[in-house]
Amino acid sequence: MSEISNASDIVDNTKQFLETLSVPELKNVCKMQKVGIWGNKKMMIDRLSKKGNTEEIKKFVTETRIQNKMERKRKENEKKTKKNFGSKNLVNKDII
Repeated sequence: MSEISNASDIVDNTKQFLETLSVPELKNVCKMQKVGIWGNKKMMIDRLSKKGNTEEIKKFVTETRIQNKMERKRKENEKKTKKNFGSKNLVNKDII
């Protein structure tokens, strides 16, 4: 009997974690877990929670969030650089 309650605890923990994710994140997790990306958020969570790979999913989501954060910072830096230099020609005309 404890094995059954233990399995349901795993499903509950997985569902709780998955409910914190955005729909785009859930779609990425579905792709990674080779689960259909169709349906609403609840349907995706139900399919993923049956897999029970909470730790693998958490690792994937964490890595994806880090990559996305780094990409956002890179884009912000690009915008700052463009804003600071604009479309000015950076060649010193006195040298030419």
